[in-house]
Amino acid sequence: MPYLVKFLPEDVMPPYVAPECATVKIGTFTHYRKIEDETRRDAEEGQRGLDLTVRKPSRRLDKLIAGSPYALQYPKKPVNADGTFNFEYHILDHEHLYDFNAWIFCCSIIEDLNDIETLKVRFNTNHYYFIANLDGLIHKIQHSLAADLQARPFHPSGEPRVVYPPNGNVFIDGYKNVVTYSPDATKYTTLTCDTLEEFFENHARNISMNLWCTKSKRFAEEKEFRVVFYACEKRGGPIYKTTDDYVILQTDLRAIVSQDAIPFT
Repeated sequence: MPYLVKFLPEDVMPPYVAPECATVKIGTFTHYRKIEDETRRDAEEGQRGLDLTVRKPSRRLDKLIAGSPYALQYPKKPVNADGTFNFEYHILDHEHLYDFNAWIFCCSIIEDLNDIETLKVRFNTNHYYFIANLDGLIHKIQHSLAADLQARPFHPSGEPRVVYPPNGNVFIDGYKNVVTYSPDATKYTTLTCDTLEEFFENHARNISMNLWCTKSKRFAEEKEFRVVFYACEKRGGPIYKTTDDYVILQTDLRAIVSQDAIPFT
């Protein structure tokens, strides 16, 4: 039966002490790329890259090629009789490797409570708590983060905390998953589709989100489970980045966190 455990610095009071007025720190991809603790710092946090192979020409691909400096190198007769390319056509996307930023709540997921001792050493702390109601926690953070953004939409410098179109809407959504650990720290995914349109219609969103929960294998002993909170136009709509480094939210976590070992629901 799995448990969700959140470890805290020694100078931070666990929320079960006063759950009705608890505080929760939410870092961002940018924050964890430069965090002072070298053990926990992940300079590649939140990267997204794609090596996409397309089998057939399409209108969207033609438009992409026309705007490329490599357009003159494109074969004049690129297709076979069956409409597929007669060479391997790869699209490499590096554009969002470091540009995208979202908020992250990180904790550890364990089956054996004896793992807590190992994790205390890993995080160099004796302070931790259990998350008994994961969906309740997500709802509380979404609500508090949305209220915080509404109350303080700009940094003291005047820079907007969320980058989105003028007169647009901002909705806070979340994505939760167990972190997977890869021996290759560079987080690219490879995929083959018939057309570029098929990729955008059926795959683009899920690929980006899966890579939010991929880390280098050197972090594997943290047994991380994470919830990524991101700004978007609406659920399922365009996703916007935040310029936050981290944010500390106040919320009511009664019946959500516990000092005692309670499996999460």
